[in-house]
Amino acid sequence: MKYTVTILAFLLIAGANLQAQNIKATTQDGKEVILAPNGTWKYSDPTIIKTGMKPVTATKSVKSTIVKGFEYWMDAKKWVASKKKDTENAEFQFNHSDGNCSIIIFTDKNYVSPDNYAQQFIEGLHQSSPDAKLINEEKRIFNGVEVRLVAVDAVFENITFRYYVCFYSGKKGTTQIISYTALELFPQFEKEIVDFMTGFVIKD
Repeated sequence: MKYTVTILAFLLIAGANLQAQNIKATTQDGKEVILAPNGTWKYSDPTIIKTGMKPVTATKSVKSTIVKGFEYWMDAKKWVASKKKDTENAEFQFNHSDGNCSIIIFTDKNYVSPDNYAQQFIEGLHQSSPDAKLINEEKRIFNGVEVRLVAVDAVFENITFRYYVCFYSGKKGTTQIISYTALELFPQFEKEIVDFMTGFVIKD
């Protein structure tokens, strides 16, 4: 990544003017959402959960040696394994081929409640970015497994970064797929980030 910082708005609605109260809007795929004054959003229908399957372009994979059965598929033309990880605790790191977006993968054998994850992630960022804030949190189903997607904005060295995180925790263990890039560049990488996350599969 070209920026010096080492460690995401998933929904963009042009022209939305946030008032002092919640307002309703419609996504490009026709889903109704509620926009809050603080910039966060949620689906009007809480039963809506988007699903995804491993993309056909994901032809390369890496397998976790920490949690047996965790596998991550990706488009090798877009994502390149980093020879040096930004943090030693990460199991894998991949940088986008253009150098302006990175993904770090953490794995652990312990279970962590998904309901507490977003707050814990933000609290961790507060040590170096006190203004870090939650933008959105939602459930998704990737390859038959329920995950949480969390979008957080944080400022480092006067640059606003967007973290888009795929979090899973179950009986086998826990994984965090953390992508980060400058906020202004996130729309450029959004689809490829989600494609990478959709490549997460669990094998028996």
